[in-house]
Amino acid sequence: MKVVMGQLNTFVGDIKGNTAKVLQAASDADTDDRVTLLVCPELTLTGYPPEDLLMRDSLQSQIEDALGVLARDLPPHLYVVVGYPRRRDGKLLNAAGVLHGGQVIAEYAKQCLPNYQVFDEKRYFSEGTEPCVVDMAGVKVGITICEDIWHKEPAAGAKQIGAEVLINFPPEAESSQTGHNRGAVRVEPREKQVLFHSLLGLRAQRLSCDVRGYIRELVGERASGASDDSSLVANEILRRPAA
Repeated sequence: MKVVMGQLNTFVGDIKGNTAKVLQAASDADTDDRVTLLVCPELTLTGYPPEDLLMRDSLQSQIEDALGVLARDLPPHLYVVVGYPRRRDGKLLNAAGVLHGGQVIAEYAKQCLPNYQVFDEKRYFSEGTEPCVVDMAGVKVGITICEDIWHKEPAAGAKQIGAEVLINFPPEAESSQTGHNRGAVRVEPREKQVLFHSLLGLRAQRLSCDVRGYIRELVGERASGASDDSSLVANEILRRPAA
C-alpha cells in the first residue's frame, strides 16, 4: 500500500483555497497508480489554528460546501483523509474525514485535546470518544490526530477494533516556539507501523514550524525522516506476517 502525505501550506480562513490545495495534491498523487491513500494535515480545510474562526455561524456551511466539492472532484479510487471542524449533537469536534468513491465514508474525532503552552483546544472543541479504523485496499488503517499519539488510549482503541497501521497527522510535531519534541509515542511495540504527517511551513501567529512526515518503525524504535522539499512525500506500508 503506497501512502502519500500531502504536506500542504494551508492558510487560516481560506477554506476555498485550502480545498483547492487538497484537489491539487490528489491530482499530483494520482499520477502514480500505485498510490492508495493521500493524508492531509490536521484541520486542513480551515487551516491551523483556526481559533475564533470556529465561533462563526457560517463556518459549518462552508465546511459542508468544501466537503461536497472534494467528494465530487477527488479521484474516486483514492482514499483521502482531510481535517476539519465538525459540529455534531451540539458539540464542536476536531475531525478527520475519509473520502472515497465520491463520499465521506468515515469520520474520526480527536480524543486528546492539548491545553498547555500555546494550545487551548479545549476552549473550542469537545473530545471524541470512539476509535476509527477504515479498510483501505485490504489494509486496516486506524486514524489519530496530533495529541492522540502521546496517549496510549487512542492507539489502543484503534488496535482493539483491528487496526494494522496507524496514521497520525500533527501540525506541530516539532516547534521552535513550543519546545515540543517528545521522544516516544505511546503505542505498543507490536503496533507494527505508525505514519506521522505534518503541515509544511506552518506559520500562524504563535506557532512556527517546518516539520516533515515520516514512518516510525516501532519494532526497531528508529524513525527515518522524509526530508523531501516537495509538498508530497510518499511511503510504502508493508504488511508483515503475523508474529
